[in-house]
Amino acid sequence: MISLLFSIRGIGVFRIVKGRKEKLRQIRQKKKILTPLPHTVDRYLKVFEHAGYPASARKGPWINVDPESKIFAKEFFESQNIQKKKVFGLALLRLQATP
Repeated sequence: MISLLFSIRGIGVFRIVKGRKEKLRQIRQKKKILTPLPHTVDRYLKVFEHAGYPASARKGPWINVDPESKIFAKEFFESQNIQKKKVFGLALLRLQATP
């Protein structure tokens, strides 16, 4: 729905293909199609390249995000002249009285 509104206003919309159909084809009981699927990172990189933001995957043995990643992201945004925007967020909480 939101992508429709953006496209009407002429704003580019890019979707990440998550490969759900391909994954389901691999786990169904009959007529399985067992082919290697692209990694999630590769899927995201493909969408970013299509949107005009080429990037490369950094290979590493880490499981959690390393501290260098934050620096890498900051340098990337600065190199692309992308400014950090101040955003106002609103969180609604439902408080319930305890008896």
